[in-house]
Amino acid sequence: MTDPLPSEEATLFPKTAGEKLREAREAQGLSLAEIAARTRVPVRQLEAIELGNYATLPSITYSVGFAKAYARAVGIDEVAIAREVRGASDQPNAVRRTEYEAYQIDEPSRVPTRGLAMVTLLVAIILLVGVGVFYGTNLFRGEESVATTPAAEPTAPVADAPTAAPTPAAPTGAVVLTATTRCG
Repeated sequence: MTDPLPSEEATLFPKTAGEKLREAREAQGLSLAEIAARTRVPVRQLEAIELGNYATLPSITYSVGFAKAYARAVGIDEVAIAREVRGASDQPNAVRRTEYEAYQIDEPSRVPTRGLAMVTLLVAIILLVGVGVFYGTNLFRGEESVATTPAAEPTAPVADAPTAAPTPAAPTGAVVLTATTRCG
């Protein structure tokens, strides 16, 4: 009998994603700790990927993400590795899939009563009205309104006085304009 050639053996038993990653890492002379530092993936997770023990990884999403990061760090095709890891979910040591459970209320009668809802609504309305009154008026601010002083009545010039320039009056806060000639 003849021994099978290495090329035939490679096609009969294809390498797993973990084996490809380990060979690429060893070819570069890197340790798992160095890959973990590059990818920020824990060493135990990288070991699980190399061994093909996907059941110890959190979920398929994490498994694929960790394997892609590992492949990127060692410079091999991350898409092909991701495809192989997803395909490994059908095997016995498969990636755990997240199982979702529907949340059901145990006692639907524990909903707030109608009276409590009405009281809450009333309190909210009173609060809104109070805020509106506080910010909308000067009622609670304690500011006193400044009283305006009445403006001084302008006096008409005396007709028999010479046409001298009028003397300005002391400023009272209001501006008064007096016409000296007829405009028209």
